[in-house]
Amino acid sequence: QTDCCTDFTCSLPSSLPLGYSYNGTGCKGNVTAERCGGLSCGLGYSGTANVSCTTSEGTFTLSGCTAVVTCGGVSYVCPGGYTPKNATTPCASSSCNVTECCTAEQTCGGVSYICPLGYTEKSASTVCAGAACNLTDCCTASVATCGSVSYTCPAGLAVKDPSTVCSAVGCNQTDCCTDFTCSLPSSLPLGYSY
Repeated sequence: QTDCCTDFTCSLPSSLPLGYSYNGTGCKGNVTAERCGGLSCGLGYSGTANVSCTTSEGTFTLSGCTAVVTCGGVSYVCPGGYTPKNATTPCASSSCNVTECCTAEQTCGGVSYICPLGYTEKSASTVCAGAACNLTDCCTASVATCGSVSYTCPAGLAVKDPSTVCSAVGCNQTDCCTDFTCSLPSSLPLGYSY
């Protein structure tokens, strides 16, 4: 049989089916399936591109590439407490799941955020704005402090401790500012006495 028979030769179709790509080498004209190279799965498809030739001087049949299922392609909806990942995120099978398509939202309770003195905790289910929770996300000033209102003192005055509680709803200079404090040098310059 080896002496008298040969494999069929085929050529690529004039236009490749959706999901296949050809780099232009290795499969020009009529060739056997094992000599046909340069094929791959196209953008948005995965697998291994294969060819088969079932009739002499025929057209190759292409197989092996399947469309990549994405979160956006199946319009996956994330449940409460999750935010969607990128719509182009691929899924492992023909149906997507929460692990593939969603990211758990950070909540104040989920990360056990502890508010400092002068603040009360917001609800544990409060969703944080960024990847990590912070004071603004999880806490409300229970009383106004110089730090909670970011009070700025005028020139010549120093800011008191940011945790200083203000006397009114809005902080003022008396609440948050103090004169600079200084000490005498360890040795007085000539001409001065103490």
